[in-house]
Amino acid sequence: MPRPIHHPVTSTVDRADAGLRNATSGQAGSARRVHAAVLILLVVLAVVGGWAGRASAHAALESSDPVDGSVLDAGPTAVKMTFTEGVEVRADGVRVLDAAGERVDAGRATASGTTVTAPLRSGLVDGGYVVAWRVVSADGHPVSGAFRFSIGVRSEVGADVAERAFASASDDRDEWAGRALRALTYLAVLGVSGAVVVGGGLRREDEPTPVNRAVGALAGVGIFAAAAQIPFQASLVSGQGLGSVSDQGVLKLALSDGFGWSILAVCLGLLSVALTTGLPFRAAVRVTATGGAVLAPLGLVVTGHTRTMSPAALGYLADLIHVFAGAVWFGGLLSLVATLRRRRRVADLPAAADAVRRFSGWALVTAALVVASGSTLAWIEVRGLHALVDTSYGRVLVAKVSLVGVVLLGAAWNRFSFIPSLGGSDEAAGSEDADDADDSGDGAQDSSPGAGDATTVSGKWPTFHKVLRTEVALLAVVLVLTGVLSNLTPAREVAASAAVEISASAPFGNGRVDVSFDPGREGRNDVHVQFFDSKGLADDSYEDVEVHLSLPAKDVGPLDLEPATAGPGHFIVVNTDVPLAGTWTVEVTAQRDRFTQVEASVRITVR
Repeated sequence: MPRPIHHPVTSTVDRADAGLRNATSGQAGSARRVHAAVLILLVVLAVVGGWAGRASAHAALESSDPVDGSVLDAGPTAVKMTFTEGVEVRADGVRVLDAAGERVDAGRATASGTTVTAPLRSGLVDGGYVVAWRVVSADGHPVSGAFRFSIGVRSEVGADVAERAFASASDDRDEWAGRALRALTYLAVLGVSGAVVVGGGLRREDEPTPVNRAVGALAGVGIFAAAAQIPFQASLVSGQGLGSVSDQGVLKLALSDGFGWSILAVCLGLLSVALTTGLPFRAAVRVTATGGAVLAPLGLVVTGHTRTMSPAALGYLADLIHVFAGAVWFGGLLSLVATLRRRRRVADLPAAADAVRRFSGWALVTAALVVASGSTLAWIEVRGLHALVDTSYGRVLVAKVSLVGVVLLGAAWNRFSFIPSLGGSDEAAGSEDADDADDSGDGAQDSSPGAGDATTVSGKWPTFHKVLRTEVALLAVVLVLTGVLSNLTPAREVAASAAVEISASAPFGNGRVDVSFDPGREGRNDVHVQFFDSKGLADDSYEDVEVHLSLPAKDVGPLDLEPATAGPGHFIVVNTDVPLAGTWTVEVTAQRDRFTQVEASVRITVR
């Protein structure tokens, strides 16, 4: 009678079969891990969302006419605002109210590049007024704010007047919801796209489609998350709640500046993938799924920070590489997990080991691309180490980079410790379930040739699976942070729009004169001139004030300015062009009476 042949692969298969008998408990453990992962993602989003605060605006108000807090002799005919980047506005997007909350604007606001103009009704009476505004910045994000001015005498206007202007009590809710939906969209798009592309590459002809039910469901979640952003965007644009999405004008503005195209690309791409769920992965099905996997990530690039980056070409290229490489990395890990589970289930362990080796090579390239493109984007969007701790964008970016670093450590262990141990042997891909079976005693006494090597590799296999699951979880958190970053003002814009007033003083008559530039950088500035008496009180005895600017080092000037009265002893020149950085000489001349003229000069350094 022939003697039975014992082989290491057969022994390993027996151990795998024994492991499969514990499937029920394994599924329960997996469910607990899924619930824990979801909870972690929600906690991260809550913490980071609170950390980021209300820093979602991407265009900042650079100057206004009237100036915030100014006192005018007569009512202006219009309100003008200048922003740090191009904006769009509804005709009803600027509302000017008096102290009683009655509107005094004509409701015909217009935008031209970075400037928004809103005409006012004639015959405005003395008193205080508030200007509340809502615009959409060039990168598709809604921005809102308010400022005050007075006519005749300084008059305070309650904060509730500005809050009632757009009935904006739901802004916090809308910003949180939009932030969460954006993060969920990133998770779905990169997960689905990478799973389709990498899954197609790992798949053998006799294996099922990589667009399994889980991938199809994730695509459905992404479609919902992307489309659900529209009503919240409309609410933030109009300040009139989610129902404002039914207003054609509001909807048009909400979908402007690439936001609509972004949603369309994401939804069409994910829908193309979802429609192929479970179908044989060949011919038209493969083309449809792969095309959708390429289209969906493009939707993440056509809107957002990329539209305002400089240099633009470098920004678009880096963002494109970053998104697609991230999809291959994250979605590829999801696909690898599914492939290993399928091949281990049928005890095709050599094929499982082959999948690990193949994906490791791809992951090495994509990780390098992610780091290189991410570094480029960080340089464009930050432009200074201090911004990493001084801005919400910088702090979230540091958290994201730290997590990516941890993932890279895990990937390095896989690449340089586990992968080499696979070698070329058939026993190289032991299974976690098989090890569990070994612990229970089944097949533990295999003494055939090569069994020692298989045991060594099998001992590493559970660690590999733990590292793999950890990488997936951490990259999911990274994608949540990426979604949050897309809704934060880049650090470079925060620094550029920060109003750091610079000032200088000089003796003037029996008191002094203070001159200040706001924001004190090259470009448009508001120049304030304030007179004080010997006791430090505002001195309103001066009139016919003249201001002259010159930059001796560059032979510029003098530039003659005509300041307007902004209050007792306070004069202002709005939106003055200070064309160059350097130390400017500011000469101030004023009449104390018809026979007395006082002069002084100060030096102010503009950045």
